[in-house]
Amino acid sequence: ATAALHVWMYSRVYSWRMPTGSAIAETIRILKKFLPCIITLGALELNIFIDQIFASYLPAGSVSLLYYTQAFVRLPLGIVVAAFATVLLPVLTRVAVRTPRRLSFHLYEALKVVLWVTIPSVVAMGILGYPAFSTLMVSERFSLEQASRAAQLLCLFACGVPFFAANRIIIAIYHARHDTIIPTIVTLATTMINTLLNMMLIGPLGIYGLVGATVVAEMLKTGILFAGVHRLYHVMIPGNRLIHYAARCAGVALCCAGMALGAAYMIRGFLVLRGALFFAERWGIWLWIMPLCGAAALAYYGLRRIAGCRSYFLGD
Repeated sequence: ATAALHVWMYSRVYSWRMPTGSAIAETIRILKKFLPCIITLGALELNIFIDQIFASYLPAGSVSLLYYTQAFVRLPLGIVVAAFATVLLPVLTRVAVRTPRRLSFHLYEALKVVLWVTIPSVVAMGILGYPAFSTLMVSERFSLEQASRAAQLLCLFACGVPFFAANRIIIAIYHARHDTIIPTIVTLATTMINTLLNMMLIGPLGIYGLVGATVVAEMLKTGILFAGVHRLYHVMIPGNRLIHYAARCAGVALCCAGMALGAAYMIRGFLVLRGALFFAERWGIWLWIMPLCGAAALAYYGLRRIAGCRSYFLGD
C-alpha cells in the first residue's frame, strides 16, 4: 500500500518517460558521491559489527550483552540525531554556497543542540540501565549478574554518545561542501584503529575492552574531523564556550535527574510498604517511571534558558 501511494504521488508530479542522457549522467554523478556516504554514515554500525565478531570469541552470552547495550545507545542517535542531521544538511549546503563564513556559526549551534540532547540521554542511560535490564530482560537465560554487566556496559557505551552524534553533524559540513572522500577515508582509518584496539584490549578487559575501543575510536574520529574542517574550510568553533555549554547542560540534567530519582525512591518505598511488588520490582515499575522521566524531561526543557543552555536551532 505504501509503495502504491508513492507511485500515485510520483505520477501526479513527474513523468514516466524514459530519462534523457543528461539525466542518466547526472544520476551516475550522484551515485559516485552516494556510495562513499554509505560507509561514512554507517560507521557506527560497522564498528558495532566488528565488536560483535570479536565478542563471539568471548564466553557465551557476550554477543547478546553487546547487542542489548548497543540497542539502547541507538535510541537517541536514531530518533533525534539522525533526524536533525538530515534536516541540517540542506541548511548547511545553502550556507556553504551563499555565506560560507557562517558555517562556523551553524556548526557551533548544531553541536550545542547535539550536546543539549545527548547529555541528558547519557545521564538517563546511566541511571535507568540496571532497572531496565533487571525488570525487562531477566529470565532463565538472562540472570541478574548479566543485567548488572549489561548496565555497566551501557554506562561505558553512553560516554561515547555525544561523540557519535557530533560526528554526524561534522560530516554534514563535508557533505555540504560536496566532499565525500575525506570523511570516508577518516571513517576507514578509525575503523582500523577500532579493530586494532579490540585486538589489544579484548584479552585484559574482555567485553569492556570492545566497548571502550569503539568509544575511543569515535573520539579520535571527532578530533580528526574537526581538524579537517578547520584546515580545509576554515571552520572554527569556540572550544571553551562549547565545553562550558556542555557543563551547564550536564548540571541541569543532573539536577533534574536527582529530583526524579528522589521522587522515584519515595514512590517505590510507598509501593513496597503497600505490598504492590508488581509496581515496585517487576516491569510494572515502568508504568510510573516513564511519566516521571517525562516530567524530568519537561523540567530540563523549561530550565534551559535559566541555565544559559540557549541555541539558535532551538529558537532562542
